[in-house]
Amino acid sequence: MRIGIDGTGFAELDEGAPSGIINYALAVTNHLLEIDGENEYIIYCRNRVPHDLLRLSPQSSTRILRSDNRKILQLFGLPRASAEDGVELLFFPFNSASLFCPCRSVVTIHDLHPFVVQEQFDRAHSAEVHGGGIKSRINRHYWRLMLRLAARKDRVIVPSEATKRDMVNVFGTKPDKIDVVYEGVDIEQFRFSGSDEDLARFRSGYGLSDPFILCVGSHAYKNLPGAIRAFSRARKKMEKRLLLAITGNKAAVTSDIRTAIRKEGLEDEVIFTDFVPDGEMKLFYRAAEMLLFPSFYEGFGLPVLEAFASGTPVVASNAGALPEVAGDAAILADPEDLDGLARAILCFMTDDQKRAEKVRLGLARADQFSWTETATGTLAVFRRLEEAHAHRS
Repeated sequence: MRIGIDGTGFAELDEGAPSGIINYALAVTNHLLEIDGENEYIIYCRNRVPHDLLRLSPQSSTRILRSDNRKILQLFGLPRASAEDGVELLFFPFNSASLFCPCRSVVTIHDLHPFVVQEQFDRAHSAEVHGGGIKSRINRHYWRLMLRLAARKDRVIVPSEATKRDMVNVFGTKPDKIDVVYEGVDIEQFRFSGSDEDLARFRSGYGLSDPFILCVGSHAYKNLPGAIRAFSRARKKMEKRLLLAITGNKAAVTSDIRTAIRKEGLEDEVIFTDFVPDGEMKLFYRAAEMLLFPSFYEGFGLPVLEAFASGTPVVASNAGALPEVAGDAAILADPEDLDGLARAILCFMTDDQKRAEKVRLGLARADQFSWTETATGTLAVFRRLEEAHAHRS
């Protein structure tokens, strides 16, 4: 079978904007090429082939499609190119899909933020973030349309049972059309083998000389105002100075986040790092006292697994797929329960026994998720779709 993979989103790696979805798409593509010696693959890239695409196999190739606009390329250019190449199945790993498909299609829908947490989604795509009312409105409508379009593909992969329930409830998608394939984590990537001096130099480079708590992601649904207020409550009950480091796009830091910092008097304690190269994230996890991840909604929650793999304890919300992913290895609280989040922070800062227990459980939990298993599950979806097509024929 000749399989096409939509790699048009990989161009964002050049723009210094890594995300969970891009990391997923890259990992599942690399591992598909590694485990599948039977099918032929064509990866469609926008403007260049990313150097992160490491595992090109004898039966795989790339095709560069030139375009300044990824949305238009994906909607119209990708179907045309895949038809020219005789692709029999087209895989869309980026939460979106082409307008028309000349062949069978599989899409991964990572989450339904635009429908489940509409207020936070609209804030993340507001004029304040995108710098223009028209552009922000187009983005909001585009992503809602994309998800509706993607849900109509032949098979839909989701990363959790929680997201599958959302698909059924929001779109009325038939459950037997949806395949749950968990995402993974590269244990070796997040295993730190450096010295204390290496960590000290790293911390100094980001102005993190004092102990710090880590938040990953700056979009509105990450609940950063809640994280800041919970951090403030915990900090007031501690004797030593504590910092809060927030990774992610600085442009997505909205006025309500800065207002929370100002009202809590934390201007010197909250540090925004902007985007962090993937190679440095393991240092952030390793150096942090804990990951604080109180999202209003997650379709999966890769940072939780990354922290587990790094031996870092996790305080997370009980929203979306986070209980499903974290199991009993994290302390969970309602994202609106600031006192509960603050108690969880204090627990890890003061109870060494509880901390060690959760670190042990986290390492064991991370071992249950691998990108090889993700690719194997994805390939199984491809094969079932092909078998169903052959049976109908």
